[in-house]
Amino acid sequence: MLIELCEANEMMTVAKMLEDAHFEVMTYSCLDRCVDCANAPNALVEGIYLEGHDPHQLLTLLLEIKES
Repeated sequence: MLIELCEANEMMTVAKMLEDAHFEVMTYSCLDRCVDCANAPNALVEGIYLEGHDPHQLLTLLLEIKES
């Protein structure tokens, strides 16, 4: 599963955990979602925008999606 992250977003704090969980992680200097990026941890998951309250909550959601 492809996870795309902006380098400025809080999700970068758990990028290594995503890789350890065997997600394909791509990081970019910007995903052109600056307002979203400033407001919440987020990621593009197979092209679909997802956000969470904090990086670990979104990581948990991503792991649940992967298991289903």
